[in-house]
Amino acid sequence: METAKQKFCESCGKPLAQGARFCEGCGHAVASEPAAATLAAKAPASTSSPLAQPPPPAFLPPPPPSAISPAPSKPHRAKTALAVLGTVGVLALGGLGFLFSPAGKQLLPRITGVLHSMGVLAPSTASVSVSQQVLQAAKTIYTTMNVDAVENGSTQPNIIQISEPTLVTHVMTYHWNGARGKTPGTIALNCDDGTKYGPWQAEGSSGQGGVPNASWSVAPCVILQPGKYTLIDSDPASWSQNATSAGQGMCEIKGLPWSQVSSGP
Repeated sequence: METAKQKFCESCGKPLAQGARFCEGCGHAVASEPAAATLAAKAPASTSSPLAQPPPPAFLPPPPPSAISPAPSKPHRAKTALAVLGTVGVLALGGLGFLFSPAGKQLLPRITGVLHSMGVLAPSTASVSVSQQVLQAAKTIYTTMNVDAVENGSTQPNIIQISEPTLVTHVMTYHWNGARGKTPGTIALNCDDGTKYGPWQAEGSSGQGGVPNASWSVAPCVILQPGKYTLIDSDPASWSQNATSAGQGMCEIKGLPWSQVSSGP
């Protein structure tokens, strides 16, 4: 038979008598075995080692405030756009003001003429404004005029070859017409690329022997681009010609290379 195990007081350590409910030394209540067993049964059993538990998830700390660049605000962008538009507007108004000034009006035809000669702008058939000094400096660039006896009706076209951009300031065709002259009509220049200059209404002046309206004259002041041009007279039947002009209508064309005009004062 197994001998009962000696028990001691949990408070003072004095041996306890068998079946005692209180310690004889300090009066501390003695816990019964069933109650202790019940508490032991209720305590959850550990199934794994604390070291076997997974570590808590790691979280990165937020970046410091200095590392975050704030996006520019919309009002700031709007102010920048308005400033740019305002600057462009001021420059545009200043440019328009210059173009309408006397100096701008004189320079504009030169600028457009240079752009035409460079091929940046399409050929223009409009007249350009030039000074009286330029008109006086113009030289004969094509002529079939001569002092021999003439007949009516040109039989061959007048073909003018232009090798560089040229300002044409004066065109004249001759209509002696049996000493009767002819009421002025129109004069034009047609390029072989299809570009047409004119027609311009001519003014009449007296010719040889005082014949009225023998000379038809226009002052087109147009810039001809390099190419071949045909001179067109509205009344070829009365347009004078002879053997010296090789059957071509008698005429005279004056002008200057545009490079001389655009680089002038």
